[in-house]
Amino acid sequence: MQNADNDLWETNRMLNSGVAQHQNVDQDFEEDSDSKVHVLVHDLRPPFLDGTVAYTRQLEPINPVRDVTSDMAVFSKKGSLLVRERRERQEREKAAARVASVAGTTLGNIMGVKDEPDLGEGELLLL
Repeated sequence: MQNADNDLWETNRMLNSGVAQHQNVDQDFEEDSDSKVHVLVHDLRPPFLDGTVAYTRQLEPINPVRDVTSDMAVFSKKGSLLVRERRERQEREKAAARVASVAGTTLGNIMGVKDEPDLGEGELLLL
């Protein structure tokens, strides 16, 4: 059955390309003598794709720290005081520079002051 279909297809391709001469070719690919097979498809989805949100009764995440009261856990939760103070100081300096800047205002345009490129969100200015 499949060999006959392949032969018909190959003959059709050779005729269309001009390699072979036209012979009596039966191009009727629909044969009624084939047995029909009914396929039943079960649309099974895993539970994480079926739309349910809660998979567990545990509402809080699991804490990876064994002893929450240990010094290292407490310090890491609080964060570094030095980093926090440095970040706050830089934010204050940026805000003060933006307020004091005359670039983009009418006076700045008259004086010929050009805009300075601002640092992006992810960039740090180290002093």
